[in-house]
Amino acid sequence: MDYGRVLKRALQITWRYTLLWLFGLLAGFNTFSFRSGVRYTESLPPEAQQQIAEFVKSPYFVLILSGLFFLFIVITIVVRLVNAAGRSALIDLVNHLEKGEEVTLSAGWNAIRRNTWRVFLVHFLLGLPVGFLVMASALPLLIPLFQAIRQGFADIPGPPPATGFYSLLCGVCLGILLGAFVGLLTLMAERACVLEHLPVGKSIARGWEYFTRHMGQMILLGLILLAIAIGIGLATGAPMCFLSLILVAPLAALGEDHMLAALPLLCGIGVLLWLLTAAINSVIQTFYSSCWTLFYRELRERAASLTEEL
Repeated sequence: MDYGRVLKRALQITWRYTLLWLFGLLAGFNTFSFRSGVRYTESLPPEAQQQIAEFVKSPYFVLILSGLFFLFIVITIVVRLVNAAGRSALIDLVNHLEKGEEVTLSAGWNAIRRNTWRVFLVHFLLGLPVGFLVMASALPLLIPLFQAIRQGFADIPGPPPATGFYSLLCGVCLGILLGAFVGLLTLMAERACVLEHLPVGKSIARGWEYFTRHMGQMILLGLILLAIAIGIGLATGAPMCFLSLILVAPLAALGEDHMLAALPLLCGIGVLLWLLTAAINSVIQTFYSSCWTLFYRELRERAASLTEEL
């Protein structure tokens, strides 16, 4: 495998055909993540804590929690479908380029219509083992925590919290290791799905065939792309942090009294930084997808030539 040729050709495709960046944006699309460090159980007055405990014990809490969980599932499915649409178009359009065909928006849309659901199902089915592993490892922590919430944090039943955190940590570590191999298998399976027009089951079987036969080559290419990703992260991370400080520091100097009035501006800055990050990520997604598509095509052509010789 000539990795230099694969990387060089993928870089040429990425910079020459900027239309692919649109589909790279879809492939790398993600939602906002919000974090809160407020510890309300320690800072709120006793009356407020009692009202929260009563609400948690009421049936409305279960309904709201179920609704939020359902909303999370729906949003996750929508985001994964958007990702599958972008990946389908990128794989198909790079294949069009290598066959000497023209890359157009309509060709990308046709690839999305034909392949999105199958690519989504490939990712969903192959991701189930990792998801089940992480969820099972989190149960020793989540079940006692949920019971404690129901009891108003009066007592935390079950195993000690340290045991739950240890179980979750082990599950996450194993999930990362398993996820790395599943990710390589998924890369081959989704390309079999798009390039060979196979159904979901046969796509996974073809991906497994390529994965087991060429695991060493796939791991090496994955490590090369990981090194490139680290370099890109170092090259873009520092400027992004510096830009964030420049935009946010003047607002922080206003003090707490004026922070509420500056909240819309803070949200606008957050959206601007997210759009900038998404634009960079779209180019990266295009390059990575091109690398793996070219890699798959070379393996497929090599297998076809060996079949002809036999």
